[in-house]
Amino acid sequence: MYWDLLNNPREVTWGRNIVTFKDTKPNTFGHEFGHYIEVMQQSWGTMQMKGIWEQLFIKGDAYVLTGTDETLADELLTNVGGTLSCLLVNQNKQCIKWP
Repeated sequence: MYWDLLNNPREVTWGRNIVTFKDTKPNTFGHEFGHYIEVMQQSWGTMQMKGIWEQLFIKGDAYVLTGTDETLADELLTNVGGTLSCLLVNQNKQCIKWP
């Protein structure tokens, strides 16, 4: 199980493993599956290091800024018919505030 810096459990993708919970929302699972696809496209090491860097240095903005693995995971989710799990979405279908 992954715990964020505030000691809250959260979903995570490590390599080809997606960690979710019984109450994980389908779109959150879809977002994590987007990360699985990134692993297949970028390689495990590249995706994991980029993800760690984004979480440490870009933080919440990683879910908004174009070109991050977080926004790419959302694009992959919406390309297969999913919807974003954001509280607010801008006109470009980008997450403004992540739950």
